[in-house]
Amino acid sequence: MLIFERNYRGEKAKTNIPGTGLGLVIARNLIDEMQGKIQVYSPVDTQWLPSYLKEQDLVINGGTTVVIWLQILKQE
Repeated sequence: MLIFERNYRGEKAKTNIPGTGLGLVIARNLIDEMQGKIQVYSPVDTQWLPSYLKEQDLVINGGTTVVIWLQILKQE
């Protein structure tokens, strides 16, 4: 996925918004080290909305959902 490449910045970043395009690369590397997984949905995937937002009759026209899966380690 392009968004996980170093120095990638989206279309809106072609303005004066500062940034290096490293945030998601660093996040993915850390998640990989923890044997996890990251998923990105854009526009928002309503299945990941909290129940209190699902109960409201919302119209979501944009946004992004980021889901991070990490293992739970059992302590002995």
